[in-house]
Amino acid sequence: MTERSGAQGLRAIQIVRSPRNPLVIRRDTVAPNEPECVWPESVSWQTVFGLREELFELLIRPDCIGVRLDVRAVKSIDNAGVGLLLGANRRATELGRRLVLIDSDGSVTAALSRMHLLQKFLVKQVAAPLPARASA
Repeated sequence: MTERSGAQGLRAIQIVRSPRNPLVIRRDTVAPNEPECVWPESVSWQTVFGLREELFELLIRPDCIGVRLDVRAVKSIDNAGVGLLLGANRRATELGRRLVLIDSDGSVTAALSRMHLLQKFLVKQVAAPLPARASA
């Protein structure tokens, strides 16, 4: 699959469902050392463990400088999900890496804002809707 990206020309995007957690879709971005991860529509105490394992695994990769976490598809997030984001952000900072949330004023940034936690995160606001999921 290819995508046209402005002055950068064509770039390859590899879309892979995580073998350990089928809820997570990983994409290699322009920078291979900053993978992108897409979360499902609901992030709750029932899904947090698998999401945590996948996210922390990406953060500790030796070639990784950070992780871009696309949360535009998330329609609901509970306290466990917010706690996971806080823990992942702290872990990234401790490792000298960064966690970038990609959102379009959705439920994740709204929840973090209501809890006065949004300023702790690097958030890239995008106007475009989430691209359609590719079948893996």
